[in-house]
Amino acid sequence: MSVYRSNAGRLGRAVKPTAEIVTVPASVGGVNALDALIAMPPQDCIYTYNIMPSEDGLRLRRGYAEWATGVGTTHTEVRSILPFEGKSVSNDKLFAVTADGIYDITSSGDTGATAPVEAFSNNGNDAGYMVWTEMTLDTAVQVMFAACPENGLRMWTEGVGWTTPSFTGPTVANIAYAAVHKQRLWTVEKGSADAWYSPIDSIAGAMTKFTFGAKFTYGGALMGLWSWTIDGGAGVDDFLVAISRGGDVLVFQGSDPSLADFALVGSWFIGEVPDSRKIVSQYGGEMYILSTFGVTSLRDLLQGVSADSAKASASAKINRALREQVVSKKSTYGWSIQNYPADGFLQVIEPYTVATAALQYNQNLLTKAWGYWESVPAKCADTWADKYFIGSSDGKVFQYTGTLDNTTLSAAGEAIPFRTLTSFQAQGNHGTNTAVGLIRVLSTAAGQSTYNLKAVYDYNIYDTAGYPASATSAGGSLWDAAKWDAGVWDAPIAGEHVLQGGNDMGRVVAIAMRGESKSRMTVLGWDVTIKKGGFF
Repeated sequence: MSVYRSNAGRLGRAVKPTAEIVTVPASVGGVNALDALIAMPPQDCIYTYNIMPSEDGLRLRRGYAEWATGVGTTHTEVRSILPFEGKSVSNDKLFAVTADGIYDITSSGDTGATAPVEAFSNNGNDAGYMVWTEMTLDTAVQVMFAACPENGLRMWTEGVGWTTPSFTGPTVANIAYAAVHKQRLWTVEKGSADAWYSPIDSIAGAMTKFTFGAKFTYGGALMGLWSWTIDGGAGVDDFLVAISRGGDVLVFQGSDPSLADFALVGSWFIGEVPDSRKIVSQYGGEMYILSTFGVTSLRDLLQGVSADSAKASASAKINRALREQVVSKKSTYGWSIQNYPADGFLQVIEPYTVATAALQYNQNLLTKAWGYWESVPAKCADTWADKYFIGSSDGKVFQYTGTLDNTTLSAAGEAIPFRTLTSFQAQGNHGTNTAVGLIRVLSTAAGQSTYNLKAVYDYNIYDTAGYPASATSAGGSLWDAAKWDAGVWDAPIAGEHVLQGGNDMGRVVAIAMRGESKSRMTVLGWDVTIKKGGFF
């Protein structure tokens, strides 16, 4: 007799899945080179290049497109951008500076500024590294002063052009720095620890010397002066900030330097500063200073935070990398710190040569998270007409715009490369092994991107995802210019998800992503399938 045993009950019962699904959020906390790898928060990352921490995820930076080419006569490294905002838009001017002189690049598409509008006689050392300041007189005349360490002070007057101002006291040809504070022009000669100031509302005549050097505890030349508006406890006022090469920061309060009420109200040490006069950036009520301690907030100093405090520094999370570079390149010309409010970032530009890659350190001004730019040939940068302009080493000025890198005046550019590695996280007990099965990136994008994903285990920060195939989607084509069936138009931003497989196993896991894109994209996070086990 045959026996039949039913297994319907066993087969009909739900079986517990062998894999779990976890979601790894995008690294909105940015780069963290401060905390231990084993204790790093999940919202931070080991690195992120060109895909920057933003409020809603990791957002691909914009591209850069040629604004002007052929800048420079025999020296083509663009070392400064000088923006002039006139009383009306028609009077606005944009200048680029090389060691040869000052070139007018106001009009987009200039393909050969064959001669400078203001030539320099000295082309060596730090020629062309200029600082600028604007001043509007009671007569409504508007001027811009620009100082070059090797060629002295120049003045741009609206409706007149470039001239050499007629001041007595300092040697005008030696003036390396100029700033306006409470309607007075302050100047600093190269190699001097003291400054000269003009009468109120004056662009010529006798200047008076003011001694700073005797007040510098750590010595060095006076690198510059900055006007800082803040409430120091007795209402909002403009303070004058002096910084020495040795790292002294002196803060003065008062209106007339010749009177007793002009007094020193604060003194701090921030570490030596690099050989640059573009070491300060202001945003709102903040003043950020670049030095061998990293980026220091003057507001923090005022509130009693030590400049060398590792965790209190404005650049604390990237100081391991930034401080090392500032120290090693302290005597290299080209360091600068800028901000671009329209895109919400603070940027530290590091000098580079043909033998080293270009790198910039960027902080989201809202979230304070840091990321890196790479592949952007920035020697200098500044803001003009709500746009961000970048000077390169080969006589070009780029505008930070669009979705492609290296767009020329005649042709579309290239896909923007990016790469990131999240922090390492244990999926449960740290002693339990985890194996990743599938990884699904969650993002919003306006077109096609290409990338590879990889699970990285056990703090192997040098492991990375491989290079993907090149992105096939072109950037936005122009109506009335591109052809149907040939041109590609950027699409509306939409959500997307793509699966890739993972392999191997370990106690902790991070997600590496490398790719390139020719359209806007924001990575929101990653869904990951995992299996857990014991010791193997």
